[in-house]
Order: sequence, then C-alpha cells, then structure tokens
Amino acid sequence: MIINGLCADYGSRFCPCILAVTGGCAVCSQVNGKDFCDCKASGGICIKQELLRNGGKANPGRLTYECEVMSVIHYDGLVFFRVKVPLSLEREVKRPGGFVFVRRKDAASWYDVPISVQFEEMMVGSIGMTLLFRGVKTNQFKDLAEGDTLLIRGPFNNGLLGLQHLEAQQSSRCLILAKGIGLLPSVSRRKFLTFHPEVPARFV
Repeated sequence: MIINGLCADYGSRFCPCILAVTGGCAVCSQVNGKDFCDCKASGGICIKQELLRNGGKANPGRLTYECEVMSVIHYDGLVFFRVKVPLSLEREVKRPGGFVFVRRKDAASWYDVPISVQFEEMMVGSIGMTLLFRGVKTNQFKDLAEGDTLLIRGPFNNGLLGLQHLEAQQSSRCLILAKGIGLLPSVSRRKFLTFHPEVPARFV
C-alpha cells in the first residue's frame, strides 16, 4: 500500500474515493477542476486517469465484517480484546497507525468507535485492541465477553508522517513519544516490546 503524506488512501484499492468524484481530492489538482497538473503525488499513480478509467465513479469503500471476540480482559477502566478477522483485513492494518471502526452488533451505525490496532497475529487471523471507557460510545463495551460478535469496518491508515523513517530503522535507537491510550498502538507489537520490555504481559 502506498501512503501519501496528504492522503493515506492514495494508490490503494479505495482510490479514487468520493472526494475525487466531488472535486475535493487532497492530491490531484485536475480532478479538483484545475486545467493543469499540479500533482502532489509521488507514487506514480494518476488519480485523474484512474477516475476516467472508472467511469467517473469512486471505488467501493471499506467493508463491515462480523467478527467473533476470541478473548477479553477487563482492567481498571480498560478492556483489552482479541477479535477473529479475515486475513485480508489483518494484513492491511498491521502497519503502525492502522485502525478500524468497531461497534456492537446490535448498535446503530453512529456508535462506531475508531480504535487503533495494537497487534495482529498473522497465523491466527486476529487483531488485538485496547479501549478506554470514556463515554456513551465506549461504554457499549463494558460488558464485552468472549464469544460476542462485533462489527468491524476497515482497514484504515492514518498516513503517519515520518512512518517511512521509523520503518527504515534497523538495530537503531529511537525515541517515540506517545500519550495515554495511544502508547501501545503507536508502533507494532514487536518493535514496542523491543523498546519497552516493562509493559505488562496482559496488554501484549
């Protein structure tokens, strides 16, 4: 997947999106109505050409999957849970900054909660997330139990600035600043354990 500094979806199967159709693309000047190419992209993909090839329509958006909760740990206002997901989804959210929208199966669509993916298990096809109870949307998970069904929509990437520099590090020292609940999903599980071995095992 190509991640552009202005758009995390640039060059992905979700591009062109509805913003390109409505003239609000963050990357391509020509689909926004300009007569000349002032392209901010660096991945070699022309969004205007892709839009024309697509008949002026946006590509399909993210899918919503019904996923079974495999394990749950409640601890001091937090809930850590592991969910069985399709392998295709698991592969696309494993980069740092990957997240999904989650809600209970019986909840309305506006109860979607964006949650960063803390870790993934390639051989199992599952992802783990930690959530802090802060309001009406997150409180729907207070009685979450193993075997429950959740609706997960994704994958999403936030286009983390500087991500390519972090991923290029090999046997190097890095300073990663994160706060609160954003600490664990700030980097992938293996890299996080390398820098922070004192993290309780129940959260990894």
